[in-house]
Amino acid sequence: MEQSGGGPQVRGKRQQQHVAAGSPPMVHVPGIKASSLVDKDTGEMGYGSTAAFFNLFSPDFSLPAKWDGPDGRQREDNLVSGGVIEDLELSMPFGGRVRLLQVQSPYTEYCRERADRLGSTFHIFNYDWRREISESTENLEVYLDTLVGGPGGQPVQLIAHSMGAVVSLPLIAKRPDLFHSVLFLAPGVHTDVGFLEDCSLAGLHSPPRTCNNTVFNSTMLSPSLWATCPAPYSFFPLKGFLASDGKPPLTLPDGTPVDFDFYNLDDYKRYRLGIYHPHSQVDVTPELEEFMRNMFRRCVRFRRNLLDLDLSDSPVPIRCLMSLCKDTPVGYVIDEEDVWWRKPRMVHGDGRVSAHAIGKPPAGLRYREVVASDLSHFQVQNDTKKIEILLNKLMVDGDEFGVADAQFCTPSKQNGSRRPSWVCGAKGMVGAADAS
Repeated sequence: MEQSGGGPQVRGKRQQQHVAAGSPPMVHVPGIKASSLVDKDTGEMGYGSTAAFFNLFSPDFSLPAKWDGPDGRQREDNLVSGGVIEDLELSMPFGGRVRLLQVQSPYTEYCRERADRLGSTFHIFNYDWRREISESTENLEVYLDTLVGGPGGQPVQLIAHSMGAVVSLPLIAKRPDLFHSVLFLAPGVHTDVGFLEDCSLAGLHSPPRTCNNTVFNSTMLSPSLWATCPAPYSFFPLKGFLASDGKPPLTLPDGTPVDFDFYNLDDYKRYRLGIYHPHSQVDVTPELEEFMRNMFRRCVRFRRNLLDLDLSDSPVPIRCLMSLCKDTPVGYVIDEEDVWWRKPRMVHGDGRVSAHAIGKPPAGLRYREVVASDLSHFQVQNDTKKIEILLNKLMVDGDEFGVADAQFCTPSKQNGSRRPSWVCGAKGMVGAADAS
């Protein structure tokens, strides 16, 4: 059975039935850009349409660059989440639809089938991925409170992909009573700098690996959009923190570390990064700068709160499916020719999340198992065979984790010192980068 929350349901509406004992409800928390955005009054698609992805037009869905008071929420527009993007389809003139591209449908169809098989229910927490992550976490708590506290309710088996893990993690620490178990898919809970390219380079200036090139559209996502969205900036490391490979995020050509604060707009202006990059195509105004300064203060607060989490005593079992198929940027060289994006420092990962990040703060975050997938960051959620194995293990309540249970699948293609290593500790899987 499928139910959806936080916005209009995508498809497959079914009535909730009795949940068999021992079969917790399944709840999916998608990542950034994984859900469509629709006009709440007209239903018109603001993001996620087949026409836009195939570059027939590029909608502008930037958020208002205004705050409702110093400590208030960001001003809302008329867009709300329309549900996860399952397929890109074409409507035929004589009726019917033709699927042009599978997106998340293998995963969502698997989850529906699994829920039916176990006599459970499948739910999707829909949220506006542009907004502050802390705001989405608050909305997730309300959503799960309603789900768990309802008739026949019980703690959920949560599956969170990418930024969905960042949204979920503070709530796992705060409200363990809401969770039966958790599966993270390519979790973005640790800091890295890959989004710097997306926040700096527009259109055809974007390298192939950045998410600003989406399917066949290279202008729909842009630094102008990201300048109004707190979410991507919340992934950057705090000042003085090293990248996930233990090295400075930014360096000069001779290897000298650059004294750069990712939450100080003046540093972006000084080094011509972000909205000040010559290829950002952002119309920089005093109003936008003031908005971003406030946004950075909020992002710093969120990042510090995340670092302060201590999950050492958390009773919630967490397992992880980590994608290890692509070299992933964790640092950049800034040189006089301003071609820093062509000189990234690469480690093993999925193109977005570094595998070295496993085992980094928040403190006490220990995975009972980490399994590698050969699929990309976005496609890892379609690795349903491995997801099935991990969910079955998580179904066992209160099982003791031991060394014999650890099964980390190393990638078939090793990459010297850039390949992460994992060691098994008493409390679970702890990641450690190679010392070399």
